[in-house]
Amino acid sequence: IKMLFKELLKNTGLSNRESAAFLKVSVDTVKSWASGRRTCPQGVLIELCSLIEKQKICAKNVINIIKFNADVENYELGFCCDDDEAQRLGFPFKSAHDAVLRMVLLDLKYYDILKIKLVPRGSTLPTAAAEI
Repeated sequence: IKMLFKELLKNTGLSNRESAAFLKVSVDTVKSWASGRRTCPQGVLIELCSLIEKQKICAKNVINIIKFNADVENYELGFCCDDDEAQRLGFPFKSAHDAVLRMVLLDLKYYDILKIKLVPRGSTLPTAAAEI
């Protein structure tokens, strides 16, 4: 269970600094939990799992849209340009939103990935209207 925190943290995409801010603890505490020197409280693990679940749901929604619309030639996925933009979407930091995009790309087949263009959110009409 000591290494569970480190694995969950990795899956969120958050850095040590970001996870410390997200969890409202010091960076040293995060490092201590990640190294296994100190046991991470169960509530912290639940908080990370909740973020990962939210990320998975968002990724699955995007994947389903792409698979449902298989006849579409190209997709634009918008990435957040900063933490403020990510927070407006309900993610604590840009890196957490980036993790969602990684989940999408890792789940798709090669031919689907070739249809995707990553662009800054709001730089095109489709990404300006997107909620993910």
